[in-house]
Amino acid sequence: MKRLLALAFLAGTALAADRPTPLKSGVEFTGADARALQADEFANPGMLWVARGEKLWSEPAGIAGKSCADCHGDAVKSMKGVAARAVNLEGRIENCRTEHQQARAFEPESQGLLSLSAYVAFQSRGMPISVPGTADVVASVERGRAIYHRRMGQMNLSCSQCHDDHWGRKLAAETVSQGHPNGFPAYRLSWESVGDADVPNSGSVWFTDAPGDRGTEVRVELDYELPGGRFAEALSRLFGEQPRQQVEDDLRRFKQVAETGEVVRSEGSPEGTRAAAQARQREAQPMAAGGGE
Repeated sequence: MKRLLALAFLAGTALAADRPTPLKSGVEFTGADARALQADEFANPGMLWVARGEKLWSEPAGIAGKSCADCHGDAVKSMKGVAARAVNLEGRIENCRTEHQQARAFEPESQGLLSLSAYVAFQSRGMPISVPGTADVVASVERGRAIYHRRMGQMNLSCSQCHDDHWGRKLAAETVSQGHPNGFPAYRLSWESVGDADVPNSGSVWFTDAPGDRGTEVRVELDYELPGGRFAEALSRLFGEQPRQQVEDDLRRFKQVAETGEVVRSEGSPEGTRAAAQARQREAQPMAAGGGE
């Protein structure tokens, strides 16, 4: 049985800071064929979205009847370097669309949003990413540094244990990179099971700005298929091992770590709250006639 989960939590903005030396671009960890494809603007399928974005740039939208070009002019000049700064590019595009064009926001991963973000990002191609030294950004970097080196999750691993200590090694068919966001949206992480996995699954983790400047919204989308169908689904839920319950547990713990620096614990839950450890309660039943005190 396949299920799609969309679970959201708010957490403080975090940027990974420490990196091993020598620094290597994410593209260096891909195969020669993939690198050649990315370098070829005719063969690279991403250029289709760049072309669509260029068209959307000049198309009026919304109640205001304005196009991106009406405010920003020639994107080749005005957008150069924008994607190289520490910004949520998709969030900025959505803000311009809803606030200035007075148009309906794009859906995540929609063709319109992907096209405009690809076109704007293309104007910064080849530029190094720069991080401003403002107080709020510095504080975010320090929070990110602590999270990056902190063990967490079911495997009790930190980001640094793979991307700092074991970069360049193989994980199944993939080469472990140093974690740089080259060639992939920095706001999303994705995975997919391979081979004969016990529970075939795929999913993504999204990091987007929360409304009202309240930090970062973390959303997990998980697609999985439990062997045994509905019976296995019900059994896993009973014992707190359903994938949804596990994701909710991990998101809750991640939120606590991001906001307070630690997992909230108690005498009853020394390792933090988990669905599998919760007492299974029986549904309330009506009292028998004449019962009670």
